[in-house]
Amino acid sequence: MPTKTRTRNATRTTQRRATPPRAPRTLATDARTVRAVIATDTPVEIYDELGNGQWGAVDEVLLPVGMADVPKLRLRVDHQTYGSRGVIGRVSELETTDTEVVGTLHFSKAADVEEIFQRVAEGNLDSVSVGATYRMKDTVTLQPGESQIIGGKKYTAGKNPMRIVQKWTPTETSVVDEGADPRAVIRSKIRTRKQNTPQLAETVPGNGGSISHKGEQMTKKVRRATRGGAQAASVQRTAEANERQRRTRRAAVAQTVADDTQTDDTQTDDDATDEQAAARSRHGNRLAEIDRRAQAAAGANASPEEVQRIRVAERARVARIRELGQGQPEDLISRAIEDGLSPEQFGLAVLERIRGISAGHPTGQSGDGVNRAPAVHVQRNAPSVEGLQAGVLMRAGVNLQNRLFGTEQARVVLERANVGWLYRMNAEIAESGNSETERVVDLGRRFLRDSAPRTCERILELAQENNGDETEETVHRAFSTPFLPRVFGSIVSVGLIQGYLEYADSTVGWVAEADWADFRPNQPIGIDGTQGLRKHTPNTRAKSVDFSDFGEAYALARYTGYFALDEIHVINDAVGMNQTVPQQLGRMAAQLRTDLVYATMQRNPNLADGTPWFDASRGNVIFSNALSLDNLGKAEALMAAQTVKTKAGIPKPLNMMAGWLIVPRALRPLGKQIVSSATVVSGSTTTQGSVNPFEGEYQLRSDARLDIGVIDPDTENKTTGSATDWFIGEASGQQGIQVGYRTGTGRAPQVRVRPLTAPGEFGYGWDIAHDIGLGVLRPGAMVRSRSAAS
Repeated sequence: MPTKTRTRNATRTTQRRATPPRAPRTLATDARTVRAVIATDTPVEIYDELGNGQWGAVDEVLLPVGMADVPKLRLRVDHQTYGSRGVIGRVSELETTDTEVVGTLHFSKAADVEEIFQRVAEGNLDSVSVGATYRMKDTVTLQPGESQIIGGKKYTAGKNPMRIVQKWTPTETSVVDEGADPRAVIRSKIRTRKQNTPQLAETVPGNGGSISHKGEQMTKKVRRATRGGAQAASVQRTAEANERQRRTRRAAVAQTVADDTQTDDTQTDDDATDEQAAARSRHGNRLAEIDRRAQAAAGANASPEEVQRIRVAERARVARIRELGQGQPEDLISRAIEDGLSPEQFGLAVLERIRGISAGHPTGQSGDGVNRAPAVHVQRNAPSVEGLQAGVLMRAGVNLQNRLFGTEQARVVLERANVGWLYRMNAEIAESGNSETERVVDLGRRFLRDSAPRTCERILELAQENNGDETEETVHRAFSTPFLPRVFGSIVSVGLIQGYLEYADSTVGWVAEADWADFRPNQPIGIDGTQGLRKHTPNTRAKSVDFSDFGEAYALARYTGYFALDEIHVINDAVGMNQTVPQQLGRMAAQLRTDLVYATMQRNPNLADGTPWFDASRGNVIFSNALSLDNLGKAEALMAAQTVKTKAGIPKPLNMMAGWLIVPRALRPLGKQIVSSATVVSGSTTTQGSVNPFEGEYQLRSDARLDIGVIDPDTENKTTGSATDWFIGEASGQQGIQVGYRTGTGRAPQVRVRPLTAPGEFGYGWDIAHDIGLGVLRPGAMVRSRSAAS
């Protein structure tokens, strides 16, 4: 049964007061605490799976009475679950009713929390949001128009399906700029029982769904009032009058804000300087642009009231961003306004920028000069680079939840290709079972059915450029932006690393690995103790311990390939319909290791001492010995006889143990019998008491390169295979062969993107490079059985 993870926040404009913000009366400054409603039964619109592969809007209700008890609950800012700095305190003293969950927020005394606490103390930051997990089997789903009574309350689904969560576990609580639940706020005063009296019926606005609260939530005073019909009618009339008054006050607030903003257009100052006049002119231009966007957002047929509402909200957003951006670069502020960032998103971006500057390192940017908030804060319908990447990848058939994408090798490749969110998501899912970065995937599903030209239109939207009149012009313009190689290039990077990591490498385990800084000859050094501890003579100094080193020097080499995306592929919507080419490139990169290993084993090169790797003089080869129990014992005995000489020239046994049996595919069935059978079979009868001495002592590896040969990547010459030759390797896998990679590559291929600028080329190209090399550490750590003395 699937588990859902939710953070109850969204970009939503609300106006709750007509008076300036005041410090909440529940605030205890010395204790740094405040009481807050962290969750209610208000339906919250989310974007989720509807079944049968369909996605859409769902009104989600977290029943307060269904909240599980938790030993501790962290207090965070803006649901920042991706770093320790996101924790700003804890939540305690949770109280639950049928309609809400209330708790005490404890703020840390850390310096970076102070600015958040001050905003709360001033009353400027008062929205709260809860993160939660639940299982789908603990939910009830109502289709639009359906109703059901649960726990004494009637729930009715509006235009969206309604999901009622009966059991859920809070994971964290956050202080946010705008929460999805308008009733989840920091309490401005200590409420008495009278103040907490609910209405007889309450319809939650904003989603089309409703919840009717029954009599068990009424105070004793209201209960007494309902005993008489006339009294009940009086109570109902009073409730309706109060609701009308609230609506009137809200309308007055909106008109006041509108009048204030209109005043900004007409204010003059005869004594103003030229600079002030220029500033007013710029301000007027900004307001005119805001009005234009408001009209466009509302649509041509929108009523004046709707246009005015959007206009007021937009002006409030811009004013808030400029307030938060005091002291920040103007281009940063302008880009945030143009990109439609909420004050919450922009405030987080400014905070991260300040932290980055104070720490002495640049802050992560998305490539357009604006530090973007995490994907969880992306506006509902606005595209982002990450969301478009997710949509393109899913359209290409990539399963984004893949443990391979959470490995260190994938991290290096994906982060360099600006797809690091895919690594973080899978790494966090592997560690804790969920990840906030899954929101990127939710956003990507909205673009899942886009064609490649439609994706180009969204890319131009990100770049704030107009679409072309024709598809070809739109695609051409998109190719000139920095976003296109990041969006469509994700197919190359993800396909490459997926093909690389999914390749079945038969050398894993018995081949050692190392990292080297460059392409010069590198000397791997293994150390043997040739003379250990010695008997001590009284009144003398301790004798030195002698060592000898081993290992052949070798150099890394770079192996490269090339992949191009032409404009024609995009115009024809032929991008990413499958990942054949990138995945094949990834497999080719993975094959370099296996090709190098088996080609070197078959080529049997001379080592630094002039003697072949496998040679009778080294005692690491037997001839004309087919694979059998007896011959495996002979090969094992040769490895056990390997020695190292002390300074005095006395041979000292290395006592190496064999643990790997490496065979061609033709010998794989026989090899499995030899290493796995518990008894030795003679003919058709099991010989009683005849135990297999090698059972469980060897791990089997087989590869067809040993049968038919392989092209050596180092020389590009074909080596000759043999279906009868076989090998054994030292048990630890650290003394025979070593494969080297260049430091910083994550031991994986690297991708570099560049525009195609040669005459007649139209598009982007991706260079693939894999830095790898191979060397022999200790010749005697492997033994070869050859079919002939050649």
